[in-house]
Amino acid sequence: MKSKPKRQWRQVVKEWAKLVFVLALLCPQVARASKREPYIDRLMTKARAMQLAESVTWRRMLFIPDRIGQGGTSIIDEPAYFLAENGRYDPEAELEATLHGFIAPQATGVRGDEHVRCRHPARWSYLSRALGIRNQDLPPIQCKSLDEFLGRLKYDRVSIIFSNYFMDNPASLFGHSFLKMHRVRGKGEADQPLLDDVVNFSAAVDDDYSLLYPFKGLLGGYWGFFSLFPYHRKIQEYNNFESRDLWEFDLKLTPDEVRRLELMVWELGGARISYYYVHQNCSYVMLSLLESAAPRLQLTKQFQIYAVPSDTVRAVALTPDILTGVYYRPSAESRYILRLKALSPRETQRLERLINTDEPDFAEFTKDCDKYCQARVIDAALEYFDFTEKLAGARTADKYFDLRQKLLLKRAGLGIKSPPLPDDPVSSRVDFGHDSALFGGALGYQSAAGPFVDLSWRPALQDVSANAVGYQQQMEVKFLDITVRKYAERQGLALRRLDLLEVTSLHTDLPLITNYAWSFGLGGEDGFGFGAEAAHMRSFVQWGIGKAVATNDQRFLAYTLVGTDFGHASTQFDSWHAGPRIVAGMIYKVSSRLKLLARAEAARYFNPDPIDRVEQEASAVLTVARNRDFRIRVNRRSAFSEITLGVRQYF
Repeated sequence: MKSKPKRQWRQVVKEWAKLVFVLALLCPQVARASKREPYIDRLMTKARAMQLAESVTWRRMLFIPDRIGQGGTSIIDEPAYFLAENGRYDPEAELEATLHGFIAPQATGVRGDEHVRCRHPARWSYLSRALGIRNQDLPPIQCKSLDEFLGRLKYDRVSIIFSNYFMDNPASLFGHSFLKMHRVRGKGEADQPLLDDVVNFSAAVDDDYSLLYPFKGLLGGYWGFFSLFPYHRKIQEYNNFESRDLWEFDLKLTPDEVRRLELMVWELGGARISYYYVHQNCSYVMLSLLESAAPRLQLTKQFQIYAVPSDTVRAVALTPDILTGVYYRPSAESRYILRLKALSPRETQRLERLINTDEPDFAEFTKDCDKYCQARVIDAALEYFDFTEKLAGARTADKYFDLRQKLLLKRAGLGIKSPPLPDDPVSSRVDFGHDSALFGGALGYQSAAGPFVDLSWRPALQDVSANAVGYQQQMEVKFLDITVRKYAERQGLALRRLDLLEVTSLHTDLPLITNYAWSFGLGGEDGFGFGAEAAHMRSFVQWGIGKAVATNDQRFLAYTLVGTDFGHASTQFDSWHAGPRIVAGMIYKVSSRLKLLARAEAARYFNPDPIDRVEQEASAVLTVARNRDFRIRVNRRSAFSEITLGVRQYF
């Protein structure tokens, strides 16, 4: 009976021992937690005194743009990117949550890479320096994945690359821009750009490249994501498959800025951003990324409403003391064109005979053609195969597989190196071109209505009458191009024309390659009706296909397009109409500053009665500065004639 109290006493001692042991473990944690709160308070007091939450660096690391109506809201939509519940909208709350995360110990059973210092190394780099936070004063952590990521990078330079306009894809009509990260080269090691990497931002559209793309892109119907991959993939996609020239602009960034860019790329992995085709696209986000690494740059504030890729690259290139070099990488088509330029007329004929035969007669081919002549012709033939077969990546030739193999063997047997491509870029530097938006004014006189004033505005991009420097010679892309008119003898403004989108490609033939000119237009115009009654508004959808021819020096170009026109008219012509349409024109480049243009259009609309329309137009355009030109235009229609004299300012 006496042993029972003794056993109870021992049980009580064990329970108290357990409690003491648990308290012994918890007390240091409680003590450290109690110490962390005053430390956080001191850091926040210092941060508020320095106004870090409103600093340019902090706001740009959170991707808060200097844009009208943006306030303090980040363009990043990914909730997991932010540490505070309202971190996307409150930079100070996000700063405080970040500091709490920095000094928190690594939780048991949680991977070290989940720690805030691992997830947000760019923030840690900036705030630890600004606030004097030392690693040794904080709980130790391990960032294995981050360390492996940074160990693979080893970059020392950054370039921004502009991929030229691509007329065959609505997603690329305005070009594309991305960043190239140059790997550190060892002493004496040759530069190997194919081993460099690319930082890209693009919309995740899957297989949805369709007529809906522009509309979904305008309304933010896609998510955009960052990606990091080898540069050679972009070369295969843009240079070889889509045949787009690449212009590379090397940037003068400090080693700290390059490092911060690496850290920001890590932080942004998986972060989604709403993709808007007009104002929050690949080019705008690339500028935001550059600014997050180099807050001294003032780039995004130049694009308050919309951002065109060519304009964003131009903004970077025109920043004082930022460029260290500009490099051109020709596309497959451009390489073929450059190889053709090196051929004599007789060598061009040899090329055509060589490609148009299944079994080349090398005895005939080598007659009166030494090994250097043979090399030039075969090099051009190989570029022709690459372009026409779209040989990108692991893709192999189909139609010309056997012939290509035979020519490769023949070329190898010549034992001489291919001469370098001529230093004569097929496209021109985008930063030399005019800005994409324009405002224009013109004074004119119409035979039927007297004097008038025209005002025009267009946010983007280029028309064939403008100076083509910085753009493709044979392209026209007009987006939201609007012209309003005020007649002296009438009240109010009248809408003269609105082009929601007009795209024209006047691609000419090359030796052995047939190209077609084409056009598409969607918009509205006045001047519809019978004879003198042709003064009514109508909406339209137009398309046409045809041919364009040009002289070798591209100074003179003529074209013809045949297609259809579908429309709907107002007032007494309130009905749908459709009919055939033919357009013919010419462009003569007198000098680098002066262009002469002529254009004629004839159409017959069935309404249900036929309505004929015939229009002729001639104009001269004089470029007086990169962003300004003067023009005179004479226009004649069935019911009236008019003449205008105007000026256009690009911005």
